[in-house]
Amino acid sequence: MEKSDKKSIIIASIFLVILIACLGFVIYIKMTYDLNDNNVNNNNNNSVIDKPTILSLDNIISSFNSSKIVSDYFALGTTLAMEKSDNGFNITYDSEEDTGVIEGTYIAYTLSIKFNKDNVKIAQDIFKELVNISCKNQKYTDGECNETVDKFLTEDYSVDGLTYEEISGEEMYLKVNTVKKFELYSGESSYDTEELIDISSSNYVIKNNEYELSNPLLNYDSTTNVLTYSANVINLLNNGNSVKIELKLYDGNNNLIMTNEINNSAVSDKNNFDITFNVTLDNSINYENVKYLSINFINE
Repeated sequence: MEKSDKKSIIIASIFLVILIACLGFVIYIKMTYDLNDNNVNNNNNNSVIDKPTILSLDNIISSFNSSKIVSDYFALGTTLAMEKSDNGFNITYDSEEDTGVIEGTYIAYTLSIKFNKDNVKIAQDIFKELVNISCKNQKYTDGECNETVDKFLTEDYSVDGLTYEEISGEEMYLKVNTVKKFELYSGESSYDTEELIDISSSNYVIKNNEYELSNPLLNYDSTTNVLTYSANVINLLNNGNSVKIELKLYDGNNNLIMTNEINNSAVSDKNNFDITFNVTLDNSINYENVKYLSINFINE
């Protein structure tokens, strides 16, 4: 083979290697771009899914004025109407027996209505519909949030996104965050005595054959390092026994951190009484490590 032919083959081989390398690089860049593009699209889709729809006040007013509460009240002889005001909105009610105005604001996606002891019933009904409008915007069905709102209004049931404030007997407020996803009421959970319960839980009862604990409320004051746990206890046998109630705290690995006890010896009605634990945590105990609690009843 002549030298010129060998040289041509070498040059052709070099070009072929370069061509393959370039082709591989192009394929790599394309695949990387497509992957990143898919990620961007996924992120955008997720943001669209997760981002709540912002309700305008005009939309809220339109939804309220065409709602079932308006037709129901009209059938009973009361006219309800919502309209804009200088400070937000007003909801007027007018009947032969009563006439009045519920004032409201819509600030930072939060609807707030102001009322007093004389119009609590109609204010609560109006609030239920405002929450219902917000819930439907969160893709719940019409009326799906009603039981949750009823629990909030009548049983002091806590709902993230709903707020009740009483400034005085003559000035009360109900508020709903229209972009907050509500956790619907799902009924009370029931636990046995000494069964571990997540401290973040609140809607539960603890019972055995003789006693039932309900309406638990746990608070922690970081300034005093005091954990407060309160509840109502009923003696199911109605026999008036004295009982010791034992509260135990546990960490995330179910290890016992500390135990506290109280009894009902000082209460007049031993068959139905409230309890309150005020537990000062040791300096060695970080409240962030307290994950579970349990309750036990011990007859004395």
